[in-house]
Amino acid sequence: MRVDETGKKHVLVQEELSLIKQQLAMMLEKHALVTCICIMMKTWMISLFLEDGYS
Repeated sequence: MRVDETGKKHVLVQEELSLIKQQLAMMLEKHALVTCICIMMKTWMISLFLEDGYS
């Protein structure tokens, strides 16, 4: 394999890694948002439960 071919492959691998990192970041953001929504909903449900006098 020639040096220029190795360099091109290195660039392609780096681009692929960059895309993977972007996808992972988006997945983590989505997971954090879903987790936050779940916590908010649980808190809201608990407050409704307590307001209704079921404590």
